[in-house]
Amino acid sequence: PWPGGLRYLHIADGMNMKRPANATLLGLAIGDALGMPFETNKDSIHPKLADWTMSTYVEGNYHKLPPGHYTDDTEMAAALAESLVDTKGWYSRVAAAEHYRQWSLGAPTGMGTSTRTAMNRLVDGIPAHLSGVMFDHPDKVGNGTAMRCAPLGVVNKPGRDSDLLYSCRDDARITHDHPVAVDASYAVALAISQILETSGSFNYGTILRRLPKESLIADAIEKAFQCIFDRVQDEEAMNILGRRGNAIQTVGSAFYFCGMYCASDFDFALDRAIRAGGDTDTRGAIVGAIMGTMKGRDRIQEHLIDGLNNAQYIMDLDDKLIALRDGAEP
Repeated sequence: PWPGGLRYLHIADGMNMKRPANATLLGLAIGDALGMPFETNKDSIHPKLADWTMSTYVEGNYHKLPPGHYTDDTEMAAALAESLVDTKGWYSRVAAAEHYRQWSLGAPTGMGTSTRTAMNRLVDGIPAHLSGVMFDHPDKVGNGTAMRCAPLGVVNKPGRDSDLLYSCRDDARITHDHPVAVDASYAVALAISQILETSGSFNYGTILRRLPKESLIADAIEKAFQCIFDRVQDEEAMNILGRRGNAIQTVGSAFYFCGMYCASDFDFALDRAIRAGGDTDTRGAIVGAIMGTMKGRDRIQEHLIDGLNNAQYIMDLDDKLIALRDGAEP
């Protein structure tokens, strides 16, 4: 069912011969903050993108945030990372749910409807395995699991992809109780884990083989890589893959930009992903996480780090997560 030339396609940086300093969460936060001002939930392009200068943080009128501030995408990923640090790298749904609950009681930014419902259930005492929202149609499944799952990919050790799948399933049930949400987070986390294992690449075929063949996320990723294989330009690719803030369209479009611009600079890949419009902060977060893992901290422009809110905290979490992957105490 897959085009023969694509099953062997590697998405690779081509420069890193050894693993660079980890920048998974840093890349995620930067992509989130860059995309934050231009987010829409529709299949449209924010008019202010026409005047946006590449790699420039600007304020967000919708979220009322200053330049360089990120949203719930990064906040939930950081909460998940904190839970993994607490549990020495072993995923615990109870621990993750408690960190999410505590986050929701603070000042969360841009929390989606499904996540808010799930957080309210946790606050009301409903256990984590019952708190997730169910959906009557796959197109209604939000991208809340895919946007936060990156830490699971970092701590996943080689040869334990089944454990990663179980972690993604358990984590999805907290907020989005649907197979599409599981597949979305598993695909993103698996790509990040592969990049860390290979020091710079992930394999299209491996990710598709790990997903159920009837998976709508697998179908979206296959379409994304067909666009890459055919050298389809960004606008046409978005017409095929979609820009909306659901799991299927967000993950498909994110994989397109990671693959099409894997050999480009970190900020250029993000620029293309954000200029595509739609749910720019979550697509930016996923592309940033994958590209940040691939490129490493040293190849992210200093002004993007210096202008990011609470950047040192994010980088410290990156260091703790990679230490857990390597079996050291964070």
